[in-house]
Amino acid sequence: GLLQHSNTSPVRTTPEGSHTARAEAITNLKQWFDLTDSEIAQHANMHRSTVTQTRKLLSLHSRVKRELDQGRISFSIARELQGIEYSQQKETVEKIVKNSMN
Repeated sequence: GLLQHSNTSPVRTTPEGSHTARAEAITNLKQWFDLTDSEIAQHANMHRSTVTQTRKLLSLHSRVKRELDQGRISFSIARELQGIEYSQQKETVEKIVKNSMN
């Protein structure tokens, strides 16, 4: 579905587009409309945990987000990378991508 913020274009809440774009849209909905993850999940027909996990992708290193959006790593691998230090995420994702191409 679409939710409209006044004086802006609609924010798409369906699972189309990149993971990062969805995470940004969810974050915008939380801020603009003061919604909880549960409320966003209900409006977007998603599980609350998926909303929360998707939103948290924004805290990842930009290289991890790029590899996720380009389909070189999975959502579950990106979530696992959240568990390591930010400074180590880039090197780790580069190793994962390199190993998956061999």
